[in-house]
Amino acid sequence: VMTVRDNVDVLIVAMHWGVEYTHEPTAYQRDMANYLASLGVDIIIGTHPHVIQPIEWIDDTLVIYSLGNFISAQYQNENYNKMVGLMTSLEINKKVVGKNVEISISNVDNDLVYTYYKSWRNFKVIPFSNSEIGNYLPDYKSVYDYYKKIVKRYDNSISVK
Repeated sequence: VMTVRDNVDVLIVAMHWGVEYTHEPTAYQRDMANYLASLGVDIIIGTHPHVIQPIEWIDDTLVIYSLGNFISAQYQNENYNKMVGLMTSLEINKKVVGKNVEISISNVDNDLVYTYYKSWRNFKVIPFSNSEIGNYLPDYKSVYDYYKKIVKRYDNSISVK
């Protein structure tokens, strides 16, 4: 029986999982991530909580538990939870030697983004790496530090711009 893994170079799974507005993955998320990694999934991208959750490697599987919201009007005062999301970039490398194919993931980088708007108009998604972030989010340094810790909670080697 052929599986998806046998027919692709890179296997990416998008999961709609987790508890809304919580920064900690559930036991189910962690168990399912381990199971998917054991099946040879290369990248797991999680959504649903509306807030950022940690990123980790499980063997050779990159697990992004939750990217949070990319653009949102779910404003609230506490640490801008639903206004800060995450963009992840990475390189997928393919090396072919004869019939042997090796795939690797490298240069994984993450950029926090902030949704700015006024009066439900003129929405802007501003990366924290943009030098003008302070014009939109005056306390961006403390917000950045807060979310960087969440992203790196399980793996301190994870890069956040």
